[in-house]
Amino acid sequence: MTFDQAVLYLANRITFSPRKDPARLKMLLSHVGSPQETLRCVHIAGTNGKGSVTTMTAAILQAADYRVGAYLSPYVFDVRERWMVDGLPITKADLARHVEELAPFVEAMNGSEYGAITEFELKTAIAFKHFAEAGVDFAVIEVGIGGTYDSTNIIPAPLVAAITSIGFDHVSLLGSTLGEIAGQKAGILKHGTRACITPVTEPEALAAITKKAREEAVPLVHVHGDAFPSDTHLSLRGPHQRVNASTATGIARTLEIPESAIRRGLETAALPGRFQICQDGRLILDGAHNEDGAQTLKAALQEEFPGEKFTAVIGSKQTHDPAPFLAVLAPLLHAVIATEPAFKPIPATEVAAAAAALGLPVVCLPHVPDAIQTALQSPLRVIVTGSFYVVGETPESLRLAELIQSHP
Repeated sequence: MTFDQAVLYLANRITFSPRKDPARLKMLLSHVGSPQETLRCVHIAGTNGKGSVTTMTAAILQAADYRVGAYLSPYVFDVRERWMVDGLPITKADLARHVEELAPFVEAMNGSEYGAITEFELKTAIAFKHFAEAGVDFAVIEVGIGGTYDSTNIIPAPLVAAITSIGFDHVSLLGSTLGEIAGQKAGILKHGTRACITPVTEPEALAAITKKAREEAVPLVHVHGDAFPSDTHLSLRGPHQRVNASTATGIARTLEIPESAIRRGLETAALPGRFQICQDGRLILDGAHNEDGAQTLKAALQEEFPGEKFTAVIGSKQTHDPAPFLAVLAPLLHAVIATEPAFKPIPATEVAAAAAALGLPVVCLPHVPDAIQTALQSPLRVIVTGSFYVVGETPESLRLAELIQSHP
C-alpha cells in the first residue's frame, strides 16, 4: 500500500458509529498485540486547549531526554501531524505500513457483532501501534471528543490526566449543561492515575470533575495561569497559553520532571494553526471554532496587537454555528470575507449572513485560498479562523515552512 492509498483508505472509513463500544477498538488492536496496554500514557481532555497542552507536555518530556509520542487531533496541514515521535511526524512509509497491516482486521470486522471500525478508531489504533513499535517512554494522548466514550479511552489508567477547559461544544454528543459535558470529559479518570491536573474553576463543571476524581481516588490538582517556571518565554503565543503552560507544568511536576526541562519544553513547543503568525505578522492562522475559542482568540489579538482592527477570513464546519463565534470577534473586525472549507462546510452565504447581521462589511469567496489572497490586499492584518479545515487550506507559500517538509 502506498502513502496515498493509505490516506484514501483512512478517509473512506465511516466517520461515526452510533454504538459506543470500546470493545470494537480493543478487538482490532488485539490482532497486533494490544499495544495500548504497554504504553505509559498521559491523557488530556478538554473543550479547548488540549492540543496545546499535549504539545507542550510532549516537548517538556522530550527536553528531559525521554522518547515521546504525541497523538493530536485534528491535523491542520498534513495528516501526519496526528502521530508525532520526538517532535517529528510519522513517515509516509510507516503510515502506509500500519494501515496495510491493520486493514485485513478492519475488513474482517465489517458486518461482525462489533460493527465497522470508524476513521478515528483506525487513526487511534495507528497511534498506539506506532508508539509501541517506536519504543516511546511516554505517550501523550489527546482525546478526540468527550472522554468517557472516546476511542483513546481504551488505555489503562494513565500516569497523569488533565482536563484543560470546559465549554459548550459537541452538545449533541456530550450534553447540554457544563456539568454533563464535564462529566464526559472526566471519564478519562481511572483508579491508579497519579493526579488530574486542571485549571477549571466554573462551579458546575468543577463539581462534576471532583465527583469523578473522588470515585476513582484520583487526586485533583488545580493550576492557575502563572504556575510555570518564572522567566520562561512561551513559544506558543497568546494569554490563554499561560494557562495551558501551567497545566503542562502540573503534569510534568507530577512526573517529577526537572524544572530546567519544563522551561526548555515550553520555550520550544510548536503547534501549527494555533495563533500562528506568518508573513512577518500580516497573517494570523487560528483554528478557533466555537464561542469559547473566539474569546480566547480575541484576547490573544488584543494582547499581541492592541488597538488594531482586522480583516477576517472565516468559514465554519457543519457542526458549528458561526453566529456566536462572529459576535465575539465583531468588535475587532473591519471586514469579513466569508468562505467555506472543503470538508463538510456551512455555505459561505450563511457565514456572510451572520456577519451582515452584526453590521460587518462582508463579501463571499467560497474558495479559501482566493479568500485569503484577497484579504491580504487589505492594509490590515488578516485573521484566518472559524475551523481548522479553513486554516488547513492556507497556501503553503503564505505560511512558515513546517517541519513536514524536512521529514519524508
